[in-house]
Amino acid sequence: RICLVVSAAVLIICGVACAVAAMSATTLIDKAFVSTCASMQDVAGCVGGPCEDLCDSKFNERNAAEQASDEAKTSRDDCLKACGGAADAFNEEKCLLDLKVAGGCICKTDKIADCDCKKSAVEMVNQLWGLACQALGLLGLVGAILFTGLPALFSAWRYNRVINACCYSVCAGIFSLIFIGCGAVFLVVGGGIATQKDQLMAECTGQLSASMDNSAGSGDVSDDPDATAMMSDALDCGLKAFCKGVEVVVTDLGITATMIGAPYFIAGITMFAGCYVACCCKESIPKADHGIAATPTANVQEKAMVPVAVPVEGVAPPPPNPD
Repeated sequence: RICLVVSAAVLIICGVACAVAAMSATTLIDKAFVSTCASMQDVAGCVGGPCEDLCDSKFNERNAAEQASDEAKTSRDDCLKACGGAADAFNEEKCLLDLKVAGGCICKTDKIADCDCKKSAVEMVNQLWGLACQALGLLGLVGAILFTGLPALFSAWRYNRVINACCYSVCAGIFSLIFIGCGAVFLVVGGGIATQKDQLMAECTGQLSASMDNSAGSGDVSDDPDATAMMSDALDCGLKAFCKGVEVVVTDLGITATMIGAPYFIAGITMFAGCYVACCCKESIPKADHGIAATPTANVQEKAMVPVAVPVEGVAPPPPNPD
């Protein structure tokens, strides 16, 4: 009976945890978009610092006597404005707006709230992802609570012909493989991301750096050392910012997978152990009370034991009772 109570508590808690973790994953796509655009904004911001340094190096105070004309000042202001404009062109809000437009949304203004995404690819992906998360959470509630957790609790409380230890064992055997399989898949994904995250980030930086080097090698090389240093610093900063955004997305995916996989796997192991409750713990689980509810076989036996008068030849039957 203690095993049934403990199993019921574990399964009910895991069922609720499965539903909560699955529903929390519905915002994973939106978080990925926000993290990606935030990293792109950081990449654009990497251009601003080195670009301003380049402007200052060309129009610094040491050359003020030589470049005191209004034309020189205007050129410096234009240079700084160009640096700021490059960063403003790739801010987070505009990046999200571009993603929605690319996904089929109709945006009449520059505000994301004004975008109409009905029947767009973005809306369809969000709906499918939401349905998948809801189905995963519903599986946790139905399998871990309705078909196993509650039957285990009722079986430990009292005997019932429908909901008993045998019913719990059968349902646990059916759902155990499903829950163990789902939990194992999510735990492998989460564990793989956690252990290989550093390697993924190193590959991200290496591949982007190689791509940038190939692009730079195929173009014109500037003879200005200041411009070359600025490009090098901007590329290094941009690579780190972009890969940091990728790291945030991958980390969120790993944490979500682990949060879903852990309760599923624990519930599956508990169900697998519950398969053997009906046969291994049958002496300690509640049974039917035959003293209260007699079986049809017992009634037949009682009727068979009632003495029946057998007439004897040559002996008159007794007179009937006048009462």
